[in-house]
Amino acid sequence: MIQIVHPDGRILYLDSTMSMSVTEGASPALHPIEGGANAVDHVEVTSTTLSISALITENPSQFQQDHRADHEGFISVSEYWDVLSYLEGPSRLEAALAFLRDCVGEFVDVISGRFWYSDCLLTAWPHEWSIKQAHPISLSFTLARRVNVSLVDVPPSKAAPPSSQKKKDKGEGGTEDAPDKSLLTEGAEAGQALLDAGAEALKAYLG
Repeated sequence: MIQIVHPDGRILYLDSTMSMSVTEGASPALHPIEGGANAVDHVEVTSTTLSISALITENPSQFQQDHRADHEGFISVSEYWDVLSYLEGPSRLEAALAFLRDCVGEFVDVISGRFWYSDCLLTAWPHEWSIKQAHPISLSFTLARRVNVSLVDVPPSKAAPPSSQKKKDKGEGGTEDAPDKSLLTEGAEAGQALLDAGAEALKAYLG
């Protein structure tokens, strides 16, 4: 029996699962970026997808209820609760559909037997009212791959060397080298020294 666990602790037990398929694979790059490289020089691992066809009924059979009870102990923690508990009739179907709507855009867990899939995004769930007192649904999940430091190679930042010169806009799309601030400072100090020396000489001449 398949269980769908919402981050807030709600669980939907699907009454009857008709099929479930898991797709894993990789996407090769067919256009190499380096001269003389192989036809496929890069391979990207694609996200795992789950496709589930199941039924939600107004009044589950005793077999379905017993089967669900056998699986409840798999995550029998107080913060989890079954959204279909004690519900029968049309309200049971409405509660299941409302739960699936709340799952859109959330990272949910999908549990099937001994397989537990985390960080699943519900990307599509087409459904039709075609069977009396039962509702067939088709669920499509994509397992998200969260980025962390171990997956992303970020080069360390390096300070610019002192000799590097910045560029500044000079209009019409061109650039020119900006003068080094240290040179401006040295020039100002030298000019001030000349002025001081001239003032001293003038005072001596007049005195």
